[in-house]
Amino acid sequence: FFIEEMPSIAKKSRILFSNTKKNIPYYTGIPANLKIITPPTIPTFFRSSYSQSIDRKIFTSWFNKMLLNQIKEPSILIISTPVWFYLLGENVNRFDFVIYDLYDDLRVSARNKHALKYIKNSEKLAVRRSSMIICSTPALQNYINDEYGLDSVLIRNGIDENFVPQNYCKSTKRIIGLVGILNVKPDVY
Repeated sequence: FFIEEMPSIAKKSRILFSNTKKNIPYYTGIPANLKIITPPTIPTFFRSSYSQSIDRKIFTSWFNKMLLNQIKEPSILIISTPVWFYLLGENVNRFDFVIYDLYDDLRVSARNKHALKYIKNSEKLAVRRSSMIICSTPALQNYINDEYGLDSVLIRNGIDENFVPQNYCKSTKRIIGLVGILNVKPDVY
């Protein structure tokens, strides 16, 4: 199962009142045995939520109803956003192997100090409950070691060029794409 990011009421409202078209997935060839599912809408976006306990109740109820009985053994859970550890709660323990995939500095995901505190507290759960921690950069590996005294596995970000269909971009000009942020200190990454 691939659980998409939780939609928030604010996000749904922005989409409803914007002139943008619905996002069309750029990926192709989803394997038949991979089910992509969307959790229920929550009051606020979970990374900066001021209603964490409500978000958790909504998510846990949905998870228990939709997925709990479908978890087969052995089972592996991979989480890239630490807040999911908070939202899943004790359900994390139902998986045989848990991977925390730290792909970016937590400050990038935080919209404010409140959000950073929420994410940081969730990361403490992530580190405690994970069987393995994967980092996308040596700087993040150093962070995990310095902050928690743990080792991690380095797997750099990347994509196979065959993942995106050749006819996805109609432009004849060369295009360089970037996912991420450029305005960080050089020593961070």
